[in-house]
Amino acid sequence: MAEADRANVPGDVGPRERGADLLGFNLTFFPQFLLGYLGMPRRYHAYPPEFQALNVLSTAGATVLAIGYLMPVVYMLWSLKYGPIAGDNPWGATGLEWKTTSPPPTLNFEERVVVTEPPYAYVSREATRV
Repeated sequence: MAEADRANVPGDVGPRERGADLLGFNLTFFPQFLLGYLGMPRRYHAYPPEFQALNVLSTAGATVLAIGYLMPVVYMLWSLKYGPIAGDNPWGATGLEWKTTSPPPTLNFEERVVVTEPPYAYVSREATRV
């Protein structure tokens, strides 16, 4: 199970996926809004020719939206196979759930844990390197 626990996502994956989602959503549904406003009937197998351009634009937007949804899935599968294994506490959190190994043993702790820090006092990796 620990091998499936991966972290360290490159910084550009999230913004690219979010941008594809935003662009795809707007390209899909804004033309449909305009088509409805212009009076295009719904659930027709063939649309009048004056609505063709906006329907093609909506279809292209749906393709971009699908790519945006597939990007995190592809990256997740890639990181499961090739990504570095995350340590026991990759975020430097101080809560009790991060004071044990990953995966945790049956009873979580071998001995009683003494809490000396607040639960949300995160330690940045840059601060620990200095």
